[in-house]
Amino acid sequence: MLCGSLAFQKEFDEIKERLGKMGYVALVSDTAEEARKKGITDIKKWLEQMKKFEADKFRKFNAEKMKSHIEKIKTADGILVCNFDKNGIKNYIGASTLMEIAVAFEHGKRIFILNPLNESLSGAEEIESMKPMILNGRLEMIRIPTM
Repeated sequence: MLCGSLAFQKEFDEIKERLGKMGYVALVSDTAEEARKKGITDIKKWLEQMKKFEADKFRKFNAEKMKSHIEKIKTADGILVCNFDKNGIKNYIGASTLMEIAVAFEHGKRIFILNPLNESLSGAEEIESMKPMILNGRLEMIRIPTM
């Protein structure tokens, strides 16, 4: 299961393809899937517009997608946190991704983090305590039995 900021949609697509070539099936959030089906390339902008003009619809949509994402994490073999630079913050991990990491931890899933953990981020200490495998950008370090 790929986790991270929806601002990284392009990177998710590239990583999903690379993992597929390695024999893994990578899942992405339903929000990303829905945006792709609608031809939306800037998910963040789409969600901001929905939040601004259709606040009630956005809250319901967001809650449904979070529940679905959590269910996917619970059924996955592990998560891959895609932490790239965002808004001037190196290797960004936001609040939603921190929650996803906690869900994976609670359910005994393997936790992989693509790039080094930014120690200055809120929650970095908690993430470290969950003992993720830091890949340092090297997807080939992932070891999950394939089917």
